[in-house]
This record gives sequence, structure tokens and C-alpha cells, in this order.
Amino acid sequence: TAFLPCSTPHPAYSSFFPPPHLSRWTDTGSVRRLQFGGKGETPEPREMHVAVSFGSHMVLHGGRAASGLCSDIWSFSYDSATWQKIGNTPFARCAHCAVAHGSHVVIFGGFDGAAFDQQLYAISTAD
Repeated sequence: TAFLPCSTPHPAYSSFFPPPHLSRWTDTGSVRRLQFGGKGETPEPREMHVAVSFGSHMVLHGGRAASGLCSDIWSFSYDSATWQKIGNTPFARCAHCAVAHGSHVVIFGGFDGAAFDQQLYAISTAD
């Protein structure tokens, strides 16, 4: 059995992406789901990315989209339910991990399209 990182998304994953015309919170018992889209530019749908929360924002990096590996960084505001593209990193990857530490997103490892690596990166979220 071979492990293929960043493989084609399983058909069941398509249900995780909310309809693009919705932009509201809905309460479903103990889960509060945000359905978003339609408010400006949004990240390309992807898998195997990282997302970490900083107060009223979530920062998203990398992953694999239909167009290939991603290097982009996005910020999502919980307050306004809008996305803002922050920029790109010099490294595209998927299957990595990340944590919020102080004002940084610390990223470790991942698959760069050719191999898994053990690099450690810190992306500042300070203005």
C-alpha cells in the first residue's frame, strides 16, 4: 500500500465547502457553522492546508487546490465574515502543520511537491 500525499480529493470532501452564495452564521445545536462566500475575493477551495486562529481572525496557508500546491496566505475576519489575501510565502506546500505562537504562525514540515521536509517557518501576523 502506497501513501500518496496531496492526492485527489475524496468525493465526500466536496460537502465541506459551503455554497458560494451564502454568508451567514447558523446555529445547529452546539455547533455554530459559518457559511461564507459572495463577499469579495475568497481563497480557492483546497485540502491539506493549515488554519490557525488569532483572536478575531483565522489565518490560512497553503494546501492543495485544483491548480496545484498553494503558497498563499489569507486572513478571515470572524467579525465581518470576509477574507483578505495577505500575500504568498516563498514555499508552497500541503500536509504541513501549524500553530499560533505570539504574533506568528509557526509552520513545520509538509510536502513541497517533490518530498516531505523538516523545515520550520515563522510567518509574522503583526501589522
